Amino acid sequence: MRVLKSYIHFLQTVLHNILHSLEFYITFYRAC
Repeated sequence: MRVLKSYIHFLQTVLHNILHSLEFYITFYRAC
């Protein structure tokens, strides 16, 4: 179970980073 928990935490972090990047790209795209 411990491995699963850390795996889920890892996935959440990756998703968070992807969303952050998307937000950055969208604002950058709109600025142009």
